[in-house]
Amino acid sequence: GKVLLRTPRLLTPTHNAGDIEFGNDGYLYLTIGDSGNDKEKVAQDLNTLLGKFIRIKDDGGIPSSNPYTGSDSESCASDGDTSSNKKCREIFAYGLRNPFRMAKDPNTQDDRFFINDVGGAHWEEINEAGDGYKGVNYGYPPWEGPCQRKTFEGCEEDS
Repeated sequence: GKVLLRTPRLLTPTHNAGDIEFGNDGYLYLTIGDSGNDKEKVAQDLNTLLGKFIRIKDDGGIPSSNPYTGSDSESCASDGDTSSNKKCREIFAYGLRNPFRMAKDPNTQDDRFFINDVGGAHWEEINEAGDGYKGVNYGYPPWEGPCQRKTFEGCEEDS
């Protein structure tokens, strides 16, 4: 079979996988963990696929409506990151730690997903994703759940 996407070389042997679902739009949605090394802050780095929510076509192509398709971006499908520090076109949202499971909402025609993201210290998260969440930063590693990471300070009151 054809390889549609490769992850970059892992920094550690943890948080290396995720989940995959087809959306109602026919695109593939994938979650990829941050490789367990938050010192590198890869979940916030837009030139790698680690720590991201990905959207691609079923042939590996990139939807033109993805958030990072301009001249400051390129495809990262062949090795999971860019050598030129450009943004990865496959990224739909970012800032995830260990998004090991994802569920598609069967009760809507929209592409609505729930991403289970394992926390690192105090919080676990279920993040809503899909339509209406293009380019969203889920906050990891500076944030975990509604708070600044490894503290209960700066928590958002309505979370």
